[in-house]
Amino acid sequence: MAGAPEHHRSFDVLKNEIIVCDWIEGGKGQIAEARILFHPGCDIVITEFGASIFRDDATVQLITTSRLEKIKTNWFPDLGLEQPCDQLVIYYGKGQGPWKFCLSLQKDNSTDSN
Repeated sequence: MAGAPEHHRSFDVLKNEIIVCDWIEGGKGQIAEARILFHPGCDIVITEFGASIFRDDATVQLITTSRLEKIKTNWFPDLGLEQPCDQLVIYYGKGQGPWKFCLSLQKDNSTDSN
């Protein structure tokens, strides 16, 4: 690509959340986006501040100021095996960033003793 853009990503891992920071070095003003592929068992709902991701008893909030889109795609867990799933596209826009999004665990009842 023009200007040889190089993507960088850092993670800040806290007790119940992960903050992801993306930035670009170099480039010529290309449009940047992040894509997150989800397991077929996840349900995703776009919200005012990002997205809610539901799986079994866990709820994760993806929080971002960037525009999001949920698209249908496929997951290939093994050679010759294809399953439909959702993917979130985070549209960062032009520039070098940095851009951030946060994944925050809101509910996890998997350790409850009922």
